[in-house]
Amino acid sequence: MDYRELGEMAYTTKSKIVALFLGMAVQVCALEEQPWFHPPFNFHGKGAVDGSFFTNVNNGYNPIDYHSTNIQVIAGLLAPVSPRWDAEIEIELESTSKYNFGFESAAFQIRRLFLNDIVEDFVSFDIGVNVRAVPAQRLHDVAVPYHDLWNFELTSALGKEFTQENEWLWRTFVSAALGQANRGYPWVKANFDIRAKAFKDYMFTAFLRSYFGLGNRTLINVRDFDGYAFYRHQSIDVGATFTIFFNARGSLTLSYLHRFLARSFPEDYNSFRLTYDLPFSF
Repeated sequence: MDYRELGEMAYTTKSKIVALFLGMAVQVCALEEQPWFHPPFNFHGKGAVDGSFFTNVNNGYNPIDYHSTNIQVIAGLLAPVSPRWDAEIEIELESTSKYNFGFESAAFQIRRLFLNDIVEDFVSFDIGVNVRAVPAQRLHDVAVPYHDLWNFELTSALGKEFTQENEWLWRTFVSAALGQANRGYPWVKANFDIRAKAFKDYMFTAFLRSYFGLGNRTLINVRDFDGYAFYRHQSIDVGATFTIFFNARGSLTLSYLHRFLARSFPEDYNSFRLTYDLPFSF
């Protein structure tokens, strides 16, 4: 191997590394929930830019009509390491009415697939764990939906895929999480998704998200707030997405979410999100 070949290899490797970090820098996503894993070492740089707002905090006072407009960016990388295991990292950056744009949280998740309906099982089923770290200052903002500095979750998802001629047409799954922070009370989440693919290059999704804190407080002092660790908060969100697939170049998704129930939590909440998922391998 001559110096020219070595130089080309070094340039290619460097380009891939730069592309990875540039992809992560402009992407936003939530931690993966669907119980269908990507092929091993088929990495995904995922993310979106999210604009959201809420007009009030239910059971909130000081002030009683607090509202916030938020811009969020989250860098994420999903790494399937085998047919049964994947790992994911995520970093959130956000600006709210209370704080300027800056670091909000970082998370790590690992999951294990136990049943796979793509191969031989009737359904797909996985179990995972994740941990999210949040700066102390950000916990003083009611727009930040976390309990405390360290937030741990045990997750699971159960799904079914419906195919035709080796191409999936419908996917539906339910997912759940049980969480506990380094202080305070636990929380539970329960979500539902149904996805339909059209003409192989498009996908439509409808979803429901719920988040219930099991604390003993209900009144929120907005100006003297320190995370949701001790609150009996409740929220149910509904939404829809439209996705365009670009084959090897990934996919682009536009989503809308509306909160139709809130207790001791931001209400009249609406979110618009643009997400890009870029698959790659070394």
